[in-house]
Amino acid sequence: MDDISTNRHNLINTIKICHKNSFYSSKSLPKLIAVSKQQPDSKIKDALKVGHRIFGENKLQDAVKRWSNFLDIYSNIELHYIGHLQTNKVKKALNFFDVIHTLDRESLALEISKHMTATTKTKAFMIQINTGNEKNKSGISLDDFEEFLKYVNSLK
Repeated sequence: MDDISTNRHNLINTIKICHKNSFYSSKSLPKLIAVSKQQPDSKIKDALKVGHRIFGENKLQDAVKRWSNFLDIYSNIELHYIGHLQTNKVKKALNFFDVIHTLDRESLALEISKHMTATTKTKAFMIQINTGNEKNKSGISLDDFEEFLKYVNSLK
């Protein structure tokens, strides 16, 4: 646990220094997201014990299995979905994660809009952009970004 505590402390201090010296210093401090995929529960418990509350997962079923118990114990955990989200898993993801990072196509945006309600847990989304226009990578191309953003904003 000492390593996790020390590493977390050092990372947060580095983030604070970089933020203070950046063009964004007037904005709120960035959050540190611990990517917990494929980590043993013992490390998750240690991170929770030292106060970390923001975690990223890339597999829906694994996240639900792992985090359901922790969510019963810790009410202030913030979960981020950081993987490729299949449209058939949208409804479950919306009711489990606080943030979805990988909004990367119109079909996904449409499916999300169909299932969004006032009680949906997910309150924030991040659009994934494929800045290198690599065919084997997900994300909206820079050329299509404005059009995609207009489309997303037209949905509920």
